[in-house]
This record gives sequence, structure tokens and C-alpha cells, in this order.
Amino acid sequence: MEFNPYEIFNINGEKEFNQWALRVFEYQYQNNVVYKEFVNYLHTKDTAYINNIKHYTEIPFLPIELFKTQKITCFPVNDNTAYFESSGTTQ
Repeated sequence: MEFNPYEIFNINGEKEFNQWALRVFEYQYQNNVVYKEFVNYLHTKDTAYINNIKHYTEIPFLPIELFKTQKITCFPVNDNTAYFESSGTTQ
């Protein structure tokens, strides 16, 4: 997905927001292994589920617990990668 992330500050209305949210959802689903597995687990009997999401309110959210136990990222993580941990989600 090629886009300028700063364009989100110029969103004009719900229709444009919905388009952005669907683009981000598609990117996350394609590039985030944990998220893809979670979504597929939720909808194992509905193979067309992903293609039928038309509104941001239909996008599934990861449970907070997964952020505590999994590395939620779209990029490979190695020992040299810096990442943010919120004090509210760390143990």
C-alpha cells in the first residue's frame, strides 16, 4: 500500500475516513501475521469475510491480551529493532 501517511490529517468526512480505514485494514491483514491469524480464526467458516468488509465498523479489533503476549508488527523484528511498550500494557 503506497500512500503518504500524513494525508490522514486531511481526511474530509466519514466517507474518506472509511476508505482510509479499509486500506489500513487490508494492509494490516496482509502484513501482520498475528492479526491475520486472529481474523482467520474468527471467521474460519466464512472465507469471503475479508472481501465483504465495506465499513470501518466491521473491522475486527485485536484483544489487548494479544499485545501482552505477541509481537504485533507488520515488519520483521530482530534484536536490533526498537519498539514502544506502553506502561499500561507491559507487565
